[in-house]
Amino acid sequence: MLSRRSVVAAVLAGVPALGFVRARAQESKQVLIRAVYYRDFRPYSFFDEEEGRMRGILIDLMGVLGEACGYAMTHEGFPWARAQYMVANDLADALCCPITEKRKEYVYFAPTIVTPLAEAHLFVTVDNPRADEIRAVHSKEGLYAFNVVDFIGNSSGEHIWQDHPQRLTVRNIQQILKMLLRGRADFYYADPLVTWIQLAELGVLDKFFSIPADYVTKGHRGAMSFGLRKTYPDAQAVVARVEEAIRTEITPDLHDGIIARYTR
Repeated sequence: MLSRRSVVAAVLAGVPALGFVRARAQESKQVLIRAVYYRDFRPYSFFDEEEGRMRGILIDLMGVLGEACGYAMTHEGFPWARAQYMVANDLADALCCPITEKRKEYVYFAPTIVTPLAEAHLFVTVDNPRADEIRAVHSKEGLYAFNVVDFIGNSSGEHIWQDHPQRLTVRNIQQILKMLLRGRADFYYADPLVTWIQLAELGVLDKFFSIPADYVTKGHRGAMSFGLRKTYPDAQAVVARVEEAIRTEITPDLHDGIIARYTR
């Protein structure tokens, strides 16, 4: 388990400019919000090696909110479990992610979503000997007969599959896909935008098929919401201000333009 000290060390090592940003925010009396994201969740959030910074749909939308509210907002990426740990332990301030009961223990969420997620699919390898059986399933409980694999820190997945007897977890999405290719799991339930990009990067698009599976959540789609740690100064007032900005600044045209920027 990550200790508070080890995470602080990692943050200081990986974010050399954060002190400078904090100092500039203090000089200008701007409110500083340190937002953290899953580092490898393209097109929503990812580290751009060429530009040396986080980019993606969430970063751009959160940037609009920060600017509208007059906040100095930084954007850093980490393994997802670590990012959540940082917010829960006052080492970072904000997330943009699905609302779960676990996250609500340490975060105040704005009521209006920042962006909806695509309908989740089941991802299965074409040579899985039980592929036809998986295709024939039409209930979440029916999937309990198959091994599901997920990434560590996905509390949405923890909630969805809490009664699943065979849920495996690994560090990241590429490891998930490699496990499926090796026959060590049967399916992965995930956002297709993210997963098809990961499959393309691995060069294995032809080795997988996907099945829309809205029956897993009974048609309820996930969404990304702004969340601020409860220990942040005047947290509820800040969330209320961000909520207003979500309603007034993220217009359909602006939202669709940002989505298109990363999905065309």
